[in-house]
Amino acid sequence: KNFTRYKGRLYRLDPRLELHATPTGAPALLPKAKGCVLRTVFNYDTCRLLPESAPCLFACGSPGEVANDPTKRHLLGMNTVPKKFHGRLFTSGPDVPDRMIDPSHARGWVWTSKALQAKDQLRQRMAWALSQIIVVAANEISNWHRHTELFVNFYDIFVHNAFLSYRDILREVTLSPVMGKYLTHEGNKAYDNDQSYPDENYAREIMQLFTIGLARLHPNGTVMLDKDGAEVPTYSNENIMDFARVFTGLWKPNQRINFEVVNYNNYIDPMVVDSRRHDKYPKPDTLGGYLGDGYPLCQDMPKHAFL
Repeated sequence: KNFTRYKGRLYRLDPRLELHATPTGAPALLPKAKGCVLRTVFNYDTCRLLPESAPCLFACGSPGEVANDPTKRHLLGMNTVPKKFHGRLFTSGPDVPDRMIDPSHARGWVWTSKALQAKDQLRQRMAWALSQIIVVAANEISNWHRHTELFVNFYDIFVHNAFLSYRDILREVTLSPVMGKYLTHEGNKAYDNDQSYPDENYAREIMQLFTIGLARLHPNGTVMLDKDGAEVPTYSNENIMDFARVFTGLWKPNQRINFEVVNYNNYIDPMVVDSRRHDKYPKPDTLGGYLGDGYPLCQDMPKHAFL
């Protein structure tokens, strides 16, 4: 009963691939330490402390991480790491019954099925609109075009934040390893770390494309002009360099199991901050102040305020 014949080939159900449900609302504890979901700013409220005998310090969930459902007849290719592999360059590729089902098409089919069949159509349309503003391109990242889960996971940022604040979306996008790879701020280091200036790509794009644009606006939306009639710019090259220092110390999280593999890296969980590589100096904003103005100094906070 575990065999099926298709176009002259015999296929067998392979039970070795098993994906577990571990959402933030009900985090599952997988049997090995490799299954531990990291504690992040997006799931820490739902994490629970585990006994010392457990493989993980915390049981934490990952948004939307669901289990296999055999009734859905999953036919899309998925890259996995074999239990025994011949080297870091060897990855077991997908073996799907119909070769017309190219893995690079899978994410498009997932999107189309949701666009046509989802019951929350307003949410889906909001997510699509947001994805036209904050963009990543699979074909511009080497060897990523045949993968599915990392892009579907990135798109879900817009789905579950469709009716929330734009600031929440930007925070998740900034910490996404997919965006970190695409706009090259993943692995950015402070000047003190290696005597080279941080990459400015994301710092420029988050201002120019994702938020304030090139020209300052009046409250009614009209463009501000200077005394000579020229548009007042929103930021300068100095601002770009200052903001690049904000996005330093962001690193890919450790690899774990329970999702599709991309070059043996974790592009599902948010990036983590490496304090040794993060720029610790004050960063000016675009209006003559400093980022963090309005927040009290640590020395002025009450004792144990961080609790």
